Amino acid sequence: MSISIQDKVNLLFIHIPNLEDTGGQQYGVSYVSEQIGCTPGALSSIRHGRTKKPKMETLVGLARFFQVPLKYFQLDSEEECIKMIHDRKKNDEMERQLSSITMKFRSLSDKGREDIVTMLDYILHSEKSDDIEI
Repeated sequence: MSISIQDKVNLLFIHIPNLEDTGGQQYGVSYVSEQIGCTPGALSSIRHGRTKKPKMETLVGLARFFQVPLKYFQLDSEEECIKMIHDRKKNDEMERQLSSITMKFRSLSDKGREDIVTMLDYILHSEKSDDIEI
């Protein structure tokens, strides 16, 4: 059975907490609607199942706000939706780590950067092979 748009939107609110302003509580309808450019009533109607086919710009706004791909709204099951939400969290952490590595990498000398690339090549090779010679 396919998951409804109502359930998909509610999963976003449930699984993506507002860590900045409320310490992890759910975003409010008023705040989200203001951020995505729709009325609180329109968003509330989606969340309560009164609107079955929301406007595309509302879905685009929700996808951008909650940082999920637009294809999230095409998924067929709750499990797929939750997986995509959690994958988004993994990607966020990877982006933070990559940003930190990039900043540190830029501060290295040319020799230091060459050494890092050599170490990364070694690690990549070692993860592909069980037989590592040093």
